[in-house]
Amino acid sequence: MTNYVTHGASPRAAIALAESSRAVALLNGRPTVGFEDVETVASPVLNHRLILNYKARLDRVDTFGVIGDLLKRLDATELNLPADISLPGRAQ
Repeated sequence: MTNYVTHGASPRAAIALAESSRAVALLNGRPTVGFEDVETVASPVLNHRLILNYKARLDRVDTFGVIGDLLKRLDATELNLPADISLPGRAQ
């Protein structure tokens, strides 16, 4: 589903995701953030920060679907990104 994304989330989105995840963990009485906290806040935080292309509209894909797909594909225990996703400055 990453082929539907024209512009991804900004560094400010990453900060918002981290802060929101910390808040959820704190409200649940935990001192540290777990992947379940990130999953809880990912859609509300990232929904308006992803810009999808026209093909997504034709295929009736929304940002919630893209975010859900990415969360399912991430390894919660390690930073093993899916093969079709790369980070700038990181060797594959």
